[in-house]
Amino acid sequence: MSSAIKFYANQLPNVSAVGKITLKKPRIHVNQIAHINYLIFVLKGTFYVSEEDRHYAAKEGQVFFRQSGKHHYSQTYMPIGTTWFWVSFSYDTLGKTVQESCPDIPCYALPQLTTMSNQQHLFQKLESMYHLYHASNPYKIPHLAAELTSIFYTILANPPHHHSGSEMLVKKVNELLMLQLHSTFDAHKIAAKINMDYSYIGKCYKAQTGTTINHHFNSLKIQKAIAYMEDGSMNISQMSEVLGYPNPYYFSRVFKKFTSLSPSAFMKQMPLQQD
Repeated sequence: MSSAIKFYANQLPNVSAVGKITLKKPRIHVNQIAHINYLIFVLKGTFYVSEEDRHYAAKEGQVFFRQSGKHHYSQTYMPIGTTWFWVSFSYDTLGKTVQESCPDIPCYALPQLTTMSNQQHLFQKLESMYHLYHASNPYKIPHLAAELTSIFYTILANPPHHHSGSEMLVKKVNELLMLQLHSTFDAHKIAAKINMDYSYIGKCYKAQTGTTINHHFNSLKIQKAIAYMEDGSMNISQMSEVLGYPNPYYFSRVFKKFTSLSPSAFMKQMPLQQD
């Protein structure tokens, strides 16, 4: 389990905003580096996001922490009806400064992605925070800080979630997809490496992630293509060849399917690189 955010026992978070989103149309996570932390609690559907080079699919009942200062993106669309609470927050450096002079103050690490055992309890606490944030209460800022801290301790006390066989299978498939990124999709190679029937692998993968292996494979390729565009070292034909597509026309079709723009149109709307 990776750790996203650390805080000291003498710290209270600065809560910037509290919100709740229900998608009215498919949506993809924006490509950005945020300068504030986010808590995401998924109520329905699957919240897809990548942080740096790690890919996450937060499902109903799971909490995900999006860390400040890291690159976040996704090429997998979240379906209509996906719903989540979010809280944006930060910590000042006072707690760390005090901790340096008082090393006995405990430091806690929040898990990046975790499944809550008491989801109704967390729902009620976030629902309360949501209404408090939108209320005209002169004391809401310290109250929100205290409520979020209480939520953090609830998450820390949550029993650890042991990875199931399906989760380990998804992790292995994703590792193999990264190795195939510059070639065509090879289902037989995946089946041979895992030593299972591919149709069974595909069913387990979709049940666990909500998407197909081939769809995720192409989403990784498109994200890589966007990285090449940002680098500015290749034209469309070169990208198509390096990423293992049979021709630039097919590459353009897949690219437009994931981004709603052709590669050339996408490159035109990108900000110019500064020297």
